[in-house]
Amino acid sequence: MVKIIKLVLLAVFVGLSSACATMSSHMTVQEGNPESKPEAGKALLVFMRPSSYGGAVQATIYDDTTYIGTISANTKIAYQADPGPHMFMVIGESADFMQADLKAGKTYYARVSARMGFWKARFSFNPENGGTSPEELNRW
Repeated sequence: MVKIIKLVLLAVFVGLSSACATMSSHMTVQEGNPESKPEAGKALLVFMRPSSYGGAVQATIYDDTTYIGTISANTKIAYQADPGPHMFMVIGESADFMQADLKAGKTYYARVSARMGFWKARFSFNPENGGTSPEELNRW
């Protein structure tokens, strides 16, 4: 009986472990520095997740109802956006929102921070407001 319980627990552990990918298969890694500058008439918003805390859980980011991407630990997403007001949403166990009035030709940075949730990680936006050096942003 003990042997059966151990086998069941092992099977559950292996199943749960294999379900936790560290990077979405729907996202592709780009070489170089894709977030270097905004396209003409656009604003560039770089979402960064520099921490590996909650690394097995990914966060999904939206611009209103438009899917932007799925961000994993220690990755970035560069998003070319039309200027004007936007409502961004990040989803994990719960949702967090960030309003932004983007200007054409400008580059913005927002950190996606994981925190403890009940079943899995929750995520929050932390806009960078100039308090972080460009060198530190590039390291992320």
